Amino acid sequence: PTPYFEINESKLTRDFDKLTTSLKENWSNYRIGYSFKTNSLPWLVRFYQKQGVSAEVVSQDEYSLARYMEFRDDEIIYNGPYKSRQSFRDVVLAGGIVNMDSQFELDWLTELSKEYPEKTLNVGIRVNFNLEAMCPGETTMGEESGRFGYSYEDGTFAKILEQVRAIPNVRVNGIHLHSSSKSRSVAIFKSIADMACRLKREFQLRLDYVDIGGGYCGGLKGRPEFPDYFPVVAGVLSEEFKPEETTLVVEPGISLLSSATTFTTSIIDVR
Repeated sequence: PTPYFEINESKLTRDFDKLTTSLKENWSNYRIGYSFKTNSLPWLVRFYQKQGVSAEVVSQDEYSLARYMEFRDDEIIYNGPYKSRQSFRDVVLAGGIVNMDSQFELDWLTELSKEYPEKTLNVGIRVNFNLEAMCPGETTMGEESGRFGYSYEDGTFAKILEQVRAIPNVRVNGIHLHSSSKSRSVAIFKSIADMACRLKREFQLRLDYVDIGGGYCGGLKGRPEFPDYFPVVAGVLSEEFKPEETTLVVEPGISLLSSATTFTTSIIDVR
């Protein structure tokens, strides 16, 4: 009965192999987080889990599903502005990736620091920056910029970075730079990599990872594919980072599914 998703497993495998091959050839130290919000059908999640991906989640519900699917806390990439306190604590303490995106996370981090003074706590920070100025006409939000992360232009990122650095035994070990675009062009991801390099220089960051998020094209004729993106991204990142020191984190979703998945439904009325 409809509605249902029809999934072509051979195409899923083909597109995932394109992604991993391009990453291996251009930045051998990488981590893939499958975007649960794109499609969290358990069969799909299990398919990518078998390939060794992490779970990229943005809410308590998605986090709970990932744990139900037997992802460990250190296999979680936790994004979003509305995490739950307990799941935030669990992933930080386990050494998973947590990209901060709300003021109350600073309070939770301060609590953890006091509770575990002997433990080094690592967190990432999501950065909001004016991608539209770098790629005019290509972004989703335009001059308003994105709605997630701490703004670079108005000084909020610098402020939160200073506050996190002031907490004993806490270290900022990563930045998250995902930005939505209409074009999904190679230029978008070049600009994201440029911003990562700028932040490293300006704030003297020592990063274990740079998370460039998702939003790639996938399986569309005449549009960029994974082998088009990562040579450019790696070329820019190599100006400030080294693969042996910094992991490139990517969070693909629809780009892995678009050519392999068909949604079928029924017409129940015509007007």
